[in-house]
Amino acid sequence: MLNDGAQVVAAAQQLPEPVTRIRSATARKQDAQSQAPLISLLGPLMQTPGITVLVASPGNGKSVLAVHIGDVISSSKTHLLGLPCDVEEKVLLYDFELTDRQFEKRFADFPFTDKMLTGDMNPAALDALDFTFDQIHADLDRTGARVVIVDNITALAMKNTADADVSMGIMRGLKRLQIERGISSLVLAHTPKIPDTVPLHINHLAGSKHLSNFADSIFFIGRSVTGPNVRYIKQVKNRNDEEMPGVLVFEITNAPGYLDVRLIGPDEEFNHLAREEAPRSEKSEELEEKKRKLWETDWGMKPMREIAEALDASVGWVCKWRPLKPSSN
Repeated sequence: MLNDGAQVVAAAQQLPEPVTRIRSATARKQDAQSQAPLISLLGPLMQTPGITVLVASPGNGKSVLAVHIGDVISSSKTHLLGLPCDVEEKVLLYDFELTDRQFEKRFADFPFTDKMLTGDMNPAALDALDFTFDQIHADLDRTGARVVIVDNITALAMKNTADADVSMGIMRGLKRLQIERGISSLVLAHTPKIPDTVPLHINHLAGSKHLSNFADSIFFIGRSVTGPNVRYIKQVKNRNDEEMPGVLVFEITNAPGYLDVRLIGPDEEFNHLAREEAPRSEKSEELEEKKRKLWETDWGMKPMREIAEALDASVGWVCKWRPLKPSSN
């Protein structure tokens, strides 16, 4: 029979591991030095190990960009859209959006490497609709993948991600992958419909705030008004470094046999938003003010172009209204 001391030791050994780790701040810094450094997977947008959320409205090209992100990580390529990728790792892309035919149509002649793996629902499985983090862990064990891309986050949620419990469970699952296995994850998410006059903001991420609170990086794809296939990337959160300034503009193009993404360059978001229409009364007042300046100013022999620039108007507008100056009689 155990004595009291032995009973205490035996009871202590049966206690579960505590949820929290308690260390001094100095010890925590020392522990960090023995861990793998942060490495760029896509410039400041995605680093390993970390949790990244890519957000866009339907039809804005987030699935196309996600495939190209997976490709640059799983190949010897070193840049995508001008952003550096400093590693070559095996990638597991869970695609729950496209059928095999749709995927083949988009990337028929794209030269993927063997390190780019895809996963989708197995129709032969008894629980084909039950996709969980246990399944992800099992897939990582059998593939050896180091980066996971999930298209999209609703595959991990049996209910809407606006449900706080659901979103908390998803982000905790991703955090476990990061801490326990050093896995980097890229999760695709939707936005509600956003007017094309409104700058993108972290609050546009659909679902619970837990999605943004746990993420290391969040970036959006916005649709530019400058062209039907022109998009821009805007980072709205970066826990590891400063957020990428401005926006990065790119175009979705049809390369021979696949959809490609072509860098246009850095810019400011304002240049890619629609302008809000002024109320009719304001337009009328502005027009009358321009006419007054046109008629009351002594322009002398200045050419029409200079007059138009001074009034922030077109040459055609000046030519139309200048001859209609009211008589002073």
